Amino acid sequence: MAHSTLTDAVTSASTSIVLGSTGDFDESGAVDFAAESIAGTVDNADYTTNTESTKTLGTVTNITDSHSSGRDVWQGASFGTPTMFTVDNGVMTFNQPFDDDVAGNNILIDYYQKKTVANSFGDTLDENFHRIYLPYMRYRLKLRKNSSMNIQTDPDFISWETKKEAQIQKHFGGQNMRLSVDIPC
Repeated sequence: MAHSTLTDAVTSASTSIVLGSTGDFDESGAVDFAAESIAGTVDNADYTTNTESTKTLGTVTNITDSHSSGRDVWQGASFGTPTMFTVDNGVMTFNQPFDDDVAGNNILIDYYQKKTVANSFGDTLDENFHRIYLPYMRYRLKLRKNSSMNIQTDPDFISWETKKEAQIQKHFGGQNMRLSVDIPC
């Protein structure tokens, strides 16, 4: 799939299209323009010449809408609902352009990151709900001092269990969640 962006705006009266690059585009054919808004539709135009030195597609016909500079232009694209993506330098790129039918829909993704290992009481936890671990730490310290302590009646253990279960019940994005604390005793 060839892809570039408009260097100059085009209108329905335009007879040429100047792109950032035309090296991947056929010598003649058709291109698709991204819609100008969520309510818009993908526009298609035909062209008969490709002057790569000036990055210009010429003898253009059938442009139905105006398109601003910077608008995406494709050739050979299969529009639909993307199934994969990548993030590079803060820009999310999908494996195919969005079809008009899915314009305006929310994008839901799974994002995984390995957590920083906490191996001492001085470590900072990088979790949004890190305060739930405070009663856990208090109960573990008491248990270390008194191994015969009844944890089922300890208020810090009960608080830890309650807060932990509350986080698990949130079901972030419909996903299953499991909290396990791995601190050496």
